[in-house]
Amino acid sequence: MSYSLHLRAFLVAILLGLSISPEARAARGPRICPLDQVDAIFAQLDAACPCSEATSKREYRRCVRLAGRTIMKASNNSLPRNCLRAALRCGNQSTCGIDGAVLCERGKPGSCVSGACQHDMAISCATDQDCVLSVCDVRLSPKNCGDNGGTPAGLGSCCSL
Repeated sequence: MSYSLHLRAFLVAILLGLSISPEARAARGPRICPLDQVDAIFAQLDAACPCSEATSKREYRRCVRLAGRTIMKASNNSLPRNCLRAALRCGNQSTCGIDGAVLCERGKPGSCVSGACQHDMAISCATDQDCVLSVCDVRLSPKNCGDNGGTPAGLGSCCSL
């Protein structure tokens, strides 16, 4: 019986979602936030929560989350939430509060399509090896970064590279 109710609710939600006109969907705007706006929000988060003062990853993430709420309130909730979420991910993907952690950069193969790299059509290529994407993540030590084919890139956030 419960399953039947959940199924009905699911179907109603789908029907309501399909009834939204394409114009209404387009009016919501793109879900991707411009990089300069993410950088500006992350700069505010970074100023409110200096990485060098973090004593633990948990404390740093809490600080970033609270600072994000403050920034949203200061904007009278006019700041696009997807932009704030992207900036919060920058704070979460950092070495702040983790002893010995480093940013680790490594290359990831891309795709060459019709003489241009698929991730950036302005880059010309002859083979897929010409289209290497730079990927950043946090590793617990420089050795761990090197063991996984990366190059240690310092401290902070991947968004600051």
